[in-house]
Amino acid sequence: MLKDVFLDSETKFLSVRDLIKISTPTDFAPDTEKNDLSVYLKCERAFNYLSYLSLVASDLDGENPAGEVIKSYAEMFGYFDYICLEDVDYAEDIRRITKQIYQITGKEIPYFVYYDFLNNSFSRKYRKNVSSDSIYFDSISDQLIKRFEVKKMEANYWFTVNLSTPLSSGEIHIYCDINKRRNAGIDAIIGRSEKIDSLYSWEYAFVLNIKHKNAVLYKAGYRDYSKYGSYPVEVENGAVSFKINAGDMAGNLTKWNYLVPVYDSGLIGGIYEVSDNKFLTPSE
Repeated sequence: MLKDVFLDSETKFLSVRDLIKISTPTDFAPDTEKNDLSVYLKCERAFNYLSYLSLVASDLDGENPAGEVIKSYAEMFGYFDYICLEDVDYAEDIRRITKQIYQITGKEIPYFVYYDFLNNSFSRKYRKNVSSDSIYFDSISDQLIKRFEVKKMEANYWFTVNLSTPLSSGEIHIYCDINKRRNAGIDAIIGRSEKIDSLYSWEYAFVLNIKHKNAVLYKAGYRDYSKYGSYPVEVENGAVSFKINAGDMAGNLTKWNYLVPVYDSGLIGGIYEVSDNKFLTPSE
């Protein structure tokens, strides 16, 4: 049936982004009968699973998937009949099929595949864009950080954080994971009690002090990290920016993972996903 649908040139498609908006059951208006999915989704795990499937489909949005990918993706919908049964955990089966899809398409397996997606709802809050000389994250919902950008300009790298609410004090942290390998780097949040999941340990980090308008660069060592340098920060109309010499950070910044938590008296926002008080990975 799916093969016939995709081969029909008259078929018009909507992207998953247009068709599904889901994070938790409370996203659906309770007084709108057509939005009530409880008829089909019998438990919280089923809602979380729909969120998971929408993230996978979003990654494939704009692709021209092969028949094997379509078949595998369709196969995952069959698990809805069993997701709410507590005596069997189908997460590993779903994870195996998902990895197969990403391997076929040649895309990197995203963070949410590795975590407890049936008991946690992951929603994408930022869209990542990459070019030959820049990487930036744009908010696709109402977030404190509207945009985070790293751009190479001549011999410098410019870091810019655009905030929806300007800060007069507090800190912005930027953690750079350059190799995306588990336990390769530092898992500490500088000066804080949180930890970064070891899959996204960092090699470079900046701590921006809004009041003093300076950014301190830290570099990871074998067992600990050390301060490398300090840079002046510009703060204007909600935009916080600074530049460094490109030679101060080796590698291709457009291929790295970034975590950008914002602190005032406590954690108040940022580009990351959080579960069990652990930073996981940037939203993409």
